[in-house]
Amino acid sequence: MGKGNGKEDDQLTLKNLCNNNATTCIFVSPTVESSTREQDGSIDKPWKSIHQALYHARLLRTEEKNPHNIVLFLRHGVHYLDGKPLRLTKANNDLILRGYP
Repeated sequence: MGKGNGKEDDQLTLKNLCNNNATTCIFVSPTVESSTREQDGSIDKPWKSIHQALYHARLLRTEEKNPHNIVLFLRHGVHYLDGKPLRLTKANNDLILRGYP
């Protein structure tokens, strides 16, 4: 059996990780062009900022009582904080940050 290429392997890993009942995946892309109303943190409609993604993760933990692992996938590019502090709270415990091409 031949080895898959890196992109196929990444897609398979992502599919296995995000399509199960134990993990919630939230995507962030600094180059997204859509308005905030159109963004939902999915792979097709990622958040533009890490702040939006953290807020989304906190809502899942506190309001929806989501017990799943939460993974923030940061797409390639420069993620600016725009002078805002990056505050992590108890709701962000066990949060996983991963790069994604």
